[in-house]
Amino acid sequence: MRHGVLLGPPGSGKGTQAALLVQRLGAQHLSTGRLLRQAIAAQTPLGREAQGAIEQGLLVPDATVNALVRETLLALPPEAPLVLFDGYPRSISQAAALDQTLRELTGHALDIALLLDLSDDEVIRRLAGRRECPQCGGVFNVVSAVPSDGSECKECGGSNLTQRADDRPGAITRRLEVYHRETQPLESHYASRGLLHRIAAAAGPATVHSRIMDALAGAGSQRSV
Repeated sequence: MRHGVLLGPPGSGKGTQAALLVQRLGAQHLSTGRLLRQAIAAQTPLGREAQGAIEQGLLVPDATVNALVRETLLALPPEAPLVLFDGYPRSISQAAALDQTLRELTGHALDIALLLDLSDDEVIRRLAGRRECPQCGGVFNVVSAVPSDGSECKECGGSNLTQRADDRPGAITRRLEVYHRETQPLESHYASRGLLHRIAAAAGPATVHSRIMDALAGAGSQRSV
């Protein structure tokens, strides 16, 4: 079993690429956002800790997130060929905790870090154009996936597509500031260990997926794809 992390700014396509890897390789996709939502919905002890922080307007503490990741890893089937972390780690301290957990549970640390590299301008263009359908839950981009006025869902024909509050320009800028401040230092952290593979992510999903597959095949030495 190999363990990798998906890095990249919001809108870089991490969720799309994780889904493709699940389909193609049978990878286990561990999205900490989804894990937290599930834990809160189930009202597990860690879920209640996370909910308490969120209700106070605070970030979920590292200790809670780290414990949730450890708990999830313990429950994974041993035959999984690749475990892919998405949304974790978000900081150098979380990266250290992940390595410690992996060494304790598997005897080795992280195998690869995949960076979906995208400019801030492209992030803003993508996210500002994203819309959600309130009827089927589909997510689309007004530039490429729905009519140019963004008025109709191409999947179910629903109208009144909505824009998430955090996809508005001011919110996107703040999200990018947080990413550059807290998460981007992981690039040099993993590069210094020869684990970072930089994937040019402005291309279409199929091209980006092909680059990721090349990186996974050649994992073991740092290179750009």
